[in-house]
Amino acid sequence: MYLLASGSTEKSHAEKIAMLLTFGGAELLAIYNSFDYDIEGAAAQIPTVKVVLDRFDSYFAPRTNELIDRYRFRSCMQSYDGVINCAKTCNFGDEKENNLHDQLLYGCHDDSLREKLFREETLTLHSASQIATAHEAARQNMNLFRVQTHDPTAAASSGVTKVKAEKARRGSTETEVGRVVRGQRQAQGRCKFCGREHAFDRKQCPAFGKR
Repeated sequence: MYLLASGSTEKSHAEKIAMLLTFGGAELLAIYNSFDYDIEGAAAQIPTVKVVLDRFDSYFAPRTNELIDRYRFRSCMQSYDGVINCAKTCNFGDEKENNLHDQLLYGCHDDSLREKLFREETLTLHSASQIATAHEAARQNMNLFRVQTHDPTAAASSGVTKVKAEKARRGSTETEVGRVVRGQRQAQGRCKFCGREHAFDRKQCPAFGKR
């Protein structure tokens, strides 16, 4: 990007490398001088920029321990992505796929999934990953279904809520009835005209209008 922005794309490899080392400083120059490029021919003593950059990438890449990487690989349990990632630095070569699907079987802690894998007469890494993915999706869907339809906590909570609502409704009705009864009792008494008990309403008195 810098070469393009500065108009230096047409410069020679020697000039481009010199620019890289100038910007990198003394430490980068010391690393560059430690490289052995093994270039043949007097006319090709200067490596290309790509070769130099590849050497720097290799130099700064994290160091790996194949023994430790293979131990991590063997410790991977029922995780397709995890097994794939662990195998990247194990240097299995042509046996990589065989090791991968063997580890998927060995690390599987789901008996029903392991049984499905064993049914495959020609199990490949691709078919193993498809079976494992479909099995996991089905398991998650079943768990979600059970939670939604058979959640005893939710059912109990709903039952308690209904009981409380019913008690509150009954309490409200009983209070209203009591209020009406008390009002009726308070509105009745012994009439001084007929001597009977009835509501304090002259229309209720049998002696009303009689002489």
